[in-house]
Amino acid sequence: MRPLIDAAVSNQQAILFNPKSIKITNPARLLGRQLIEDGHITTTDLVHALEQQSKMDAQLGDILVTNGTLRSEALFTTLATQSNTQHIDLNNDPYHVSLSNILSAQICLKHLVVAWL
Repeated sequence: MRPLIDAAVSNQQAILFNPKSIKITNPARLLGRQLIEDGHITTTDLVHALEQQSKMDAQLGDILVTNGTLRSEALFTTLATQSNTQHIDLNNDPYHVSLSNILSAQICLKHLVVAWL
């Protein structure tokens, strides 16, 4: 898989080379609607989860996963699609340890990035 950007660090600042823009193909849809349209859940599943959500302080995706209605991988993929980002599974494609020497944890946290490729 090809990275979205190539990055180098100089003087504790990330310098981006050849940034790749992400093509926005669809306007953002509500999570429940997107899960239904993608075939991950049914309308009945959504209604049931929304009823549960009205009685507790929990995210819709978490409720669907906890109920066993939705696999967490499908949730993550759908959330990535919804936000026009790339889904990265660090269990199957772990980051390169050598990147920790280039991008410190402080820089990653400050810029909300993961040193991946």
